[in-house]
Amino acid sequence: MKINLFLAFSLISLASITCAENKIKVTGIYSDLKFHDGTGDVVGTEIIIGYSSKGYWVSFQYSEGEPTFPVIVLASINKGKITFKVPSEFNEFNGEISSDGWLVGEFDGNKQKIILQRGKSYWQ
Repeated sequence: MKINLFLAFSLISLASITCAENKIKVTGIYSDLKFHDGTGDVVGTEIIIGYSSKGYWVSFQYSEGEPTFPVIVLASINKGKITFKVPSEFNEFNGEISSDGWLVGEFDGNKQKIILQRGKSYWQ
């Protein structure tokens, strides 16, 4: 009986730890796209993370004056770490998503650093 109670307690504890590790909300909109009145330019980056039957996906769009067409790619996300690859000079992104809603990382192609807070889309 003591062994059964110990096993039950151990399983409950393990389930709690697993849930706590995956508690970070990763899906959402991370954006710093902004319109500049003086130039009429849109500048910044917008990353949207979603989930489907095939796993996590990322919609990636950036702008240095005129917004690019968004690209949707699969993403690997595990315990707050995120990796995805876009077909451009940006190449592979490696970063982290914090529990307070920040996406921070770097593209290995052009070494661009990304620091985006979860929030609303520029397009809303």
